[in-house]
Amino acid sequence: MLANSSPHLGRLLASGLVLSMDNLVVGFALGTYGVSVAAGAILIGSISVAMSLVGLELGGFLGRWAGQRSEQMSGLILILVGAAIAGGALG
Repeated sequence: MLANSSPHLGRLLASGLVLSMDNLVVGFALGTYGVSVAAGAILIGSISVAMSLVGLELGGFLGRWAGQRSEQMSGLILILVGAAIAGGALG
């Protein structure tokens, strides 16, 4: 019944899973630097909330501006961010 009330629930859950895996990797990195669990959770939580709010605002703007292409643009941005992170980590 919940899936019928929100047709995009599956996409939202998939996005949450992918982002959670990303946070898992960040947690591993913070652990190797000896950051405490509490400090890591506060850091990850604060940045995740801030970036989610920025993303919601930008996504709303881009959704109105780009129309049907907004999902593809979001995917492209995510790929570019991942490539930038990988380039910085490998370079």
